Amino acid sequence: MSAQSDPKDRRRSPRTRAPLFVMQDNYRALAKDWSLVGLKTSRPPYAMTQVGDVVCLTLYLPRPNLQVSIKCTARVVRIDQATNSIAYQYVSVGPMEYELLEGYFNEVVRTEVS
Repeated sequence: MSAQSDPKDRRRSPRTRAPLFVMQDNYRALAKDWSLVGLKTSRPPYAMTQVGDVVCLTLYLPRPNLQVSIKCTARVVRIDQATNSIAYQYVSVGPMEYELLEGYFNEVVRTEVS
């Protein structure tokens, strides 16, 4: 796992491959990579989602002895048929939920850098 910051990358936030599960329309997938701005995951097999759509997601943070879930809305920003992936940009994450996500992100990035 490593925080990614490729100069050719269009993303404005460092990414990580640390475990983060994502639920959309009863389809649960492991995020391929994610940041505090958005994430990429495999595309649900039955998804009719198009670029520009705003969808509801539930993010599951793997915490010891505790299941932390964060509900948010996100915009589909890219669909890659070749890799069967879909990229989202968060649109709405509550302040407490964002704080949880940020704490987990900082923890895993700190671990990756060590």
